[in-house]
Amino acid sequence: MRLNKILAIAALSAIAISAFAQFDIPSAQANPGAADQRIPFRIVMNVPADAPDSPVNGGGSFGIIIDTSYVDIEFRDILTGDTRTLSDLMANAQVGVIQNLRDYAFPGLSNNTPLVGAAAMGAVRQADGTIRFKASFLATSVAFSNPDIADPFLRTGTAAQRRPVPYLIVKWSAIERDFGRFNPYTIQNDGSFVLIYRDDLRNWRTRQVDVNGGSFEVVPEPASMIALGSGLVGLLALRRRRAN
Repeated sequence: MRLNKILAIAALSAIAISAFAQFDIPSAQANPGAADQRIPFRIVMNVPADAPDSPVNGGGSFGIIIDTSYVDIEFRDILTGDTRTLSDLMANAQVGVIQNLRDYAFPGLSNNTPLVGAAAMGAVRQADGTIRFKASFLATSVAFSNPDIADPFLRTGTAAQRRPVPYLIVKWSAIERDFGRFNPYTIQNDGSFVLIYRDDLRNWRTRQVDVNGGSFEVVPEPASMIALGSGLVGLLALRRRRAN
């Protein structure tokens, strides 16, 4: 009985945690043979409407594992505006060594107000060639919290450029070659969390959150599928006629 009660409480806690907040990132589909595509990398830190008013959100840490063979990220230097891709920035990185990418990180917006908190961005190359990428904006004072939706969570570039969002570079030919059709390449969540203050606004804690999206799939357009289906029907009819 006691064990069942503990499991029930744990299940309710899991539901509450998953419902508190999440990160949303772009997904996309393309027709076979599509060229590489640049998509605005609009990271959204969502706080659902039914989330409690307190504890408030003190910021967040967005973390993913990405294979730049399929999807790369394009940043702009926050002082010069020069563009660099994540694969370029990590080309000479040693496996397991954190690379500081602070020159490319600038806080996004929360409810049309600049995000507050200490900013950090970095990446680590893994032995399998994938890259662990993280961008964080964590408010360390209860007087400066971000309780509302953050969209976009991350900006890059100079003030004169009005700090645009980064871009995803989707390499459709590589995805189609290695994953085929109807089988997406998906970016993985890597320990994303939000920092929240307790009800008394004196202590804080972190809470793991989800990342939704990041799925890239090659799918034939409907007209092609209809033509394929019509062709198959025709072949079946021809086969039946010959059998008769």
